[in-house]
Amino acid sequence: MSEKDSIIIDWWPTSKIIKWKNEFEISEGRTVGYDLNKGTRHTMELLYELRDNPEGLAAVWIAACLKDKQDNYPEAWRGSMAQLVHYINYQASRKLDELNVYKWHHAMREALPIDLFKGWTHTLTEDYKPTSFESLMGWIALESVIVRTTWTIVRIYEKDKIVEFKRK
Repeated sequence: MSEKDSIIIDWWPTSKIIKWKNEFEISEGRTVGYDLNKGTRHTMELLYELRDNPEGLAAVWIAACLKDKQDNYPEAWRGSMAQLVHYINYQASRKLDELNVYKWHHAMREALPIDLFKGWTHTLTEDYKPTSFESLMGWIALESVIVRTTWTIVRIYEKDKIVEFKRK
């Protein structure tokens, strides 16, 4: 069995890694995996696959942050901002095509485990309207940083060995 065949990866809330690792080591029948939907799991797989490619990682973060927003723009983001979002997402998708990786299926939802458009931040998205490429990239960077600090990709080789994904 090759290393790739024996690797199981998952995206765990960073605050629960130690607890879940301990539970996983004790339990023989524990199901591996946080309950992620297909879109979020696919993003995790892309991030892991492209972990040594900075341009690929950037393309994944950009495309993931914009994926769910394209069909659900707040009123303030419509018009020229929607065109900018579409253009940037298109460019990120082209980069992923160059890297020959499978992008999200159109039916996949929630590309990230955290979306600043949802819940308590709805007012924020209506009040904050990116006015330029730079301000939109700032929004993407903010969402990416929040996801990276609150969720961690873990690699599981065996039942009793979990290795945290090393951030570069």
